[in-house]
Amino acid sequence: MKSRASQQHHPISSSICGGLRLAVIIRLTLLWLLIICAIVTSYLLFIPVTPTILRIPDPIEVFFHHKSINDTGRGNASETTFVTSPVNVQREETNQDVIKMKREKSKSRFAYVTLLHGIDETFAYRGYLYNCIIMREALRRLGSRMDFIVMVGFSYPNQLSRNNSVSELIRRDLQLLERYDVRVFFLPRLHSFSSLQTAFDSLKLSGLPVDDSQLFTSTMLNSLSQRFEKQKVNFLEMALLKITPWSFGDYEKLQYMDGDVLPKENMDCLFQLNRNSFNTGTASTLNSGWFLAITNTSDFQRLLSLSVLRFVRKWNEVRGWGSPVPSDLLYRGQQRNVKKWDFNGASLDQGLFTHYFALHEGRMQLFDVKDVIEFDASYTKRVISRGLQEVVDPLCPLQGKRGRSPMDFFYHFTGRNKPWLQNLSKPKDASVVAWIEIFDSLNLSVNSTTIRGSALKPPLGYFHPNKR
Repeated sequence: MKSRASQQHHPISSSICGGLRLAVIIRLTLLWLLIICAIVTSYLLFIPVTPTILRIPDPIEVFFHHKSINDTGRGNASETTFVTSPVNVQREETNQDVIKMKREKSKSRFAYVTLLHGIDETFAYRGYLYNCIIMREALRRLGSRMDFIVMVGFSYPNQLSRNNSVSELIRRDLQLLERYDVRVFFLPRLHSFSSLQTAFDSLKLSGLPVDDSQLFTSTMLNSLSQRFEKQKVNFLEMALLKITPWSFGDYEKLQYMDGDVLPKENMDCLFQLNRNSFNTGTASTLNSGWFLAITNTSDFQRLLSLSVLRFVRKWNEVRGWGSPVPSDLLYRGQQRNVKKWDFNGASLDQGLFTHYFALHEGRMQLFDVKDVIEFDASYTKRVISRGLQEVVDPLCPLQGKRGRSPMDFFYHFTGRNKPWLQNLSKPKDASVVAWIEIFDSLNLSVNSTTIRGSALKPPLGYFHPNKR
């Protein structure tokens, strides 16, 4: 028979054993939690972060702030400017427009940029949409690894806010750009850039001749805003929005190409040019179908001010953007003089770039037939004595060919010569054959045999020499 002491020992032992078992369970539980945490952490490291979602009340006025650049072209974190991001446009269940942004910073210092404007319910823009993708694919096949940006603009405000089948189809078109590794920048209206007042102040201090300096008032800005909000984007505004690349502070240099251009050689070597660069024009002082822009906040702000002022005054062919044309300003070939501001595009972007860079600010060069003409401040210029072969050839060597200019690197389908406006069943021109080859390889919903029935045309009309 067990003693009382031995009888009391059993519960104590049970209690101790139970405590040990509980401690073991707790430790095992903690161990499993640690293992689970490690697995989850490891998994998260290999999946993309959920992109930021930005609600857009008015897609035509969307822009994104990031670092800007100062006059030396280097980043200045204290300021902001407009930068690009690849986007995925979709509609949430709330029917509000959103953009999913992949905010990773580009690793490239350089980028190509083009313009896709006039997006609306006519879908006439799709010829340019397809050509943006073809341009991107052509550069990729030619060996370029630089970013490719499309500046997107809408004909009307709130184009994507309408909950209908048209808006949904437009969204799908924009998603198509991302599918082909295109970065999208949504263009604001000229009057809605947030730095506009700062831009006017910069222009006042620049010393540039401006006839309407007294118009820099809040009343003028309010009047312009009301005017812009009521009207459709026109060709004039679209052309002047070509100033935007100078604001892309994430990059050092950008090559702009019109939306009807097709690269035929790798153009990356042209990023080595050290000045803002343009080609001369046969009917204009310069041609803005291609240019190299070196990003600069001051340049952008002053170009923006001049662009906005263009809408508040009647065009004057004598004074143009603020001063008469110099007597020794010449067309392509350097044989014919430009007499006044009546050349092709004088009142548009080509005249603006001539006024700002060639005649006043300098820091630019024009590629002519045989020579490269450099411009410095206050319209001093000199011709590089040994011509094109001393500028482009060392940067872009090509056996058997010398003295090339940037115009030799691409086809430009001007006017009604755009492939999507032609009968492509029997193409004769080598440029159109090259375009068709890339187009048909993309496996889009249309191809060279069906595109002509799409009723495509320039959505904002054909080039008009001068809008008064």
